[in-house]
Order: sequence, then C-alpha cells, then structure tokens
Amino acid sequence: MSREEMEVLKVLVGNNRSSVSERSPTQGWSLKTAKTRINYDPVLEIDVIEYQVPYNKVTIDRKSQNRDTGTPQGKQSSLAHSMNTKGQKTGIKVAIGDDGDFPLRWGNTRRGGAGVLYKNEDNLDPQFCNIKDCDEGMIWASIWEGKDRDLRRMQARENNLHDPTTPANVYDNIRSMKDIIEDGFLDYDGKRYDECDDKEKRIRIQKEVNETMPPFAGRKFQGFFNKFRKTIKSGFQVDSKDMKQMQDHFVKSNPFGIISMSEALKGYGHHFEVEYDIMGNKLPAPEIVKIIFPNNGTDKGSILQSAFAAKHLNKTADKVYGVVAVNPSQSKLLTKFRDADIATQARWNKALPGTGTFTDGSMYMPQCEPEDKSPNHWAKIVRHS
Repeated sequence: MSREEMEVLKVLVGNNRSSVSERSPTQGWSLKTAKTRINYDPVLEIDVIEYQVPYNKVTIDRKSQNRDTGTPQGKQSSLAHSMNTKGQKTGIKVAIGDDGDFPLRWGNTRRGGAGVLYKNEDNLDPQFCNIKDCDEGMIWASIWEGKDRDLRRMQARENNLHDPTTPANVYDNIRSMKDIIEDGFLDYDGKRYDECDDKEKRIRIQKEVNETMPPFAGRKFQGFFNKFRKTIKSGFQVDSKDMKQMQDHFVKSNPFGIISMSEALKGYGHHFEVEYDIMGNKLPAPEIVKIIFPNNGTDKGSILQSAFAAKHLNKTADKVYGVVAVNPSQSKLLTKFRDADIATQARWNKALPGTGTFTDGSMYMPQCEPEDKSPNHWAKIVRHS
C-alpha cells in the first residue's frame, strides 16, 4: 500500500471513530459508521481496513472456508481467553450479504473463539465475555472484495498460516485442493487439469501446494499427494459443526415451525412453544419443547443432565429434542456414529423408571457434501418412544 493510500485510510479511520456515539454498539449499527482500524492482512499481504461488525451477523454459507475437523473446544476456549485478555490480532474475512449479514470467507477459528465469549454473554460479567479493545458483541472483520475464482486459493493459504495450535491438517488441504481444481486454477497452458496425464497432474498439484500450502511442500508433499489420490476415490470428508452453524441450520430447517432462536421462552434457555412435532405433524395442543445441541454425541458433557432437569426435575419442558452432530474421521463412518448415538440415548431412556425418557427425538445434521446437496434438510430424524 502506498504512503498516499495509507494517509487516506488514516483519515477514514479517524472520521469513523469520531462519528461513533456511545450508544449500545449494535443499536442502529451500520458499516458506514462502524469503528475501524488499519491492520495487516497476512493472507493478501497488504494493509486493509478492518471494521467492528456484530458477531451475530457473521453467517456461514457454501463459500465459507472449509476445515476438515474444525477447532477442538479446548483450543477455542484458550483462544477466547487470549482474545479477551490480549485482543484480536487479525480480523476475520467476510463478504457483504444480501440480508444485512456478513457471510464468513475465512477466520473460522477466530469466529469460534469469539463464539465462546459471546454465547454466554447473558450469564457472565461483560468484562469477561468481550474481545479486548472491541465493543460488546462485536468482532473485527475486513471485507473480501476479490473474485470468486480467487477465493478458495486464499482460503487454502489462510488455513496454512494458522497459529501452531490450530494448523491445517492434510485433509483440510485435500478439501482445499479439490475446490481449487473445481474452480479451474489448475487449468492453464491451453489444457484443463482433467485432460492432463497423471504425471502432469502431479506437477500442477505440487506447484499449487508450494504456493498455497507450504507446510505440505518439500518432503511432505509425497505423503500429501498419496492421501489426495486415495481420498478423491474414497468419498467425502466430514464437516464439523459449531454451535452457531447448528442453530442456523435448525432455524432454517426445523419441523416445529420455529423461525428464530429469539422465539425461545425467556429465562429457560432454548425452550419453545410449538404446535408441530418432530415429524412436522400438527399437535392436538401446543407443547413446550427444549432443544439441545449435542456436538460429538448426546452423552457428552451435561447434555442428558440438562434434558432430565427440564423434563423431570424442574418440569419446564414437555419434550426434549436434540440437534446432533457427530465427529467421525471419515464420511463412511457417519452412519455408524449416528447409530451409536441413537443406541446410547435408548440405553439412557430405558434406565428411567416407568415411561419417562431423557430425550424424545433427534435430528442429525448433514455433515458431508452429498448430504448438503440432498433435498432432505436432515441426514436422519429419529423419534424416541
């Protein structure tokens, strides 16, 4: 960036800072009056303007960055603590959506760290659920203004620039390479990638790895290439899901008629009054249902304890339903992991005396490309008796 361009950015930042009032940061918020800062983008290797945008307006779509396994909760919590005490070093990258939202382009790990801070904002001292030097409920983000065909390459590069605690694994990069090939980046010199012989394909893939995935270049490349050839023949990898992705999918696809998480009854946590059951059938009378979001299985953490408390201890809900994501290493194991989760719930339900149950049904998230493209909103829906 030239000195002249930098001076213009400084003026813009100064103007934006002086125009922001002391009102609640999300009340009447707009990108034009958002607080800004100038920061270095290590992916694009230029200085950019970063804006404070509402975290709850950052959404996921099909162009969002792919990761094979996501970021473990423990590492997200560690990052959340760092963001709370030290601030957000680099902004996430977003596009400007059609509905006032900001579809994520890269920065899943930072978004997840902010999510750990903000998902409990109603129950925690605001001092401990904010990003340092960032207004309440906000996250630093810069705007992606590049071409669609450049996006997957930049996402692959960002994946490989991660802090060592959350590096891209080989399957992250295999997924990125498949996207890069699909977007036509390995079509050049008058020949499409698909038209190349195996030797030429290897050369083009190695050149791309050197450019966008340097940790897997050099001596590691042969191992990457062997797994890439095997993976493209053996199916699709599994999408991990974070809480916001699960809630977004639930709102768009649930059978109960719920259209917003804000419909939840106040003071109970994800309790809704509904007129339809888990199969979409009209109920004889409205029911109060509690929705739980098990990530990596229903028997992990305090999921079943909270279900029991809602139905039998505090009696705040008539039924409890789960929106479930499982975490197998390969898509061919999805069915096995889901069946194991269903069996686990059956054992817990059977352990209660009489006809009581912990959970009344489960909706399993789509977690691989064929499931995402299926006309069915859910990979599987199960009603427990």
